[in-house]
Amino acid sequence: MRFEIEPFEGATPIRFGMSEADVVRILGEPEHIGDIFEGDRHYSYGPMTIGFAKEDRKVMHVAFTPGVEVTFRGLNVFEPGAFEQMCKLDGKPVDYLGSIMLLELGIDFNGFTDKGEQKVVAVFPREELACLKSKYMEPFRIV
Repeated sequence: MRFEIEPFEGATPIRFGMSEADVVRILGEPEHIGDIFEGDRHYSYGPMTIGFAKEDRKVMHVAFTPGVEVTFRGLNVFEPGAFEQMCKLDGKPVDYLGSIMLLELGIDFNGFTDKGEQKVVAVFPREELACLKSKYMEPFRIV
């Protein structure tokens, strides 16, 4: 299955605000269900994880590792050069405690600046990004 990142909306066919039942209807039963971040829940589907808020159990983020096809405006996000292109599209990427956040697009890249790390691409709704502490943000420059 291919997932298309839509800024602040989700990674179609998964959209922010969907219920756990909606996700299971689309993707089937998860391989693993766990609790994270003080009661928030996540469903694991191989190289993909979906986070649900503890208050209403609605989708609040979607994260991917290599092994699943994820695109943004037709660009495969794990292809060489895609990270740099997306940083330029965003225009104001920031380093937030080691993750590169594209705040204008609602996308987080982890492991793309260190070749030894596991790569993770996560998408968030605008309200989740609003909770970030700006004191931990530094402008990110592509080298």
